[in-house]
Amino acid sequence: LKIMENLEFVLGMLTAIGVFGLGYTIVGIVKVKQRSNDFEEVINGTQLDLDNNQREIHLRVDQEVKNLEDRVDDLYRHIDSRFDKFENRITKIDKDGCEPVKTSKQVLTD
Repeated sequence: LKIMENLEFVLGMLTAIGVFGLGYTIVGIVKVKQRSNDFEEVINGTQLDLDNNQREIHLRVDQEVKNLEDRVDDLYRHIDSRFDKFENRITKIDKDGCEPVKTSKQVLTD
């Protein structure tokens, strides 16, 4: 009889310890799952931030390239205009027989 009581007591203690351990394990698993979800949210948020930053950088680079192309085009137009004026002046000098030089000589001799 004494052995049965001891056996019942030991089995009861083992059952209590098992139930307590099972409960503790379940709580631990729930906490780990919650942390895992939190980490996943942080990772997804970070990925979205990186994607937005990359998109903004590409837009900025595209804007700067467009701006540079426009400035180069303006420079070419300005150079072309100045060259046309210079060409017209040379053509006029050739037709007039170097009129500016004649005018300068006249001013100096007068």
